[in-house]
Formats: sequence, C-alpha cells, structure tokens
Amino acid sequence: MAVNYWDEPIRVGAIFSSSAVSPVWFEWNGIRYQIRSITYRWDDRKGTSKIYCFSVTDGVDLFEIAFDPAHIEWRILSSSCAG
Repeated sequence: MAVNYWDEPIRVGAIFSSSAVSPVWFEWNGIRYQIRSITYRWDDRKGTSKIYCFSVTDGVDLFEIAFDPAHIEWRILSSSCAG
C-alpha cells in the first residue's frame, strides 16, 4: 500500500458533541468518501492551535484527515490506497 502525503482542504460531514467530533464523510477531488471507521484519533498542535487528527477508512483505503477549530477548516494529510 503506497502512502501519499497531502495538505489540501476538504469538505467534511461531521457530528459534533460536547466531548468529541466524529467525521462521517469527506469530499476530496470531487469524490465523496463514506467513512466506515475511525481507526485512530489524536491531538496535535500548530502554533497555539489544537488540531484534531483522525485516521479513517472507507473500507478499502486509509486516510489521515485533520480539523482545525480555530480556522474552522478540515484538511487531508495522507492517503494509503490499495492497488
């Protein structure tokens, strides 16, 4: 499985609760990916901003996406695609 690194904005549908944020789908390069599972989540920092990071799968490929609440922005960080 080849890993490609990105830093591109994406559109995300997510559920926000008082204790967590959970992405449900994302659109990247005109394709909508339905998230089947969040395989890992962690927090990172960019300057003083807390960034919420997620490793997610659509059942075939693995992606790392991140949410920056200070800028209300989602980004794709990497993709590991089968084939």
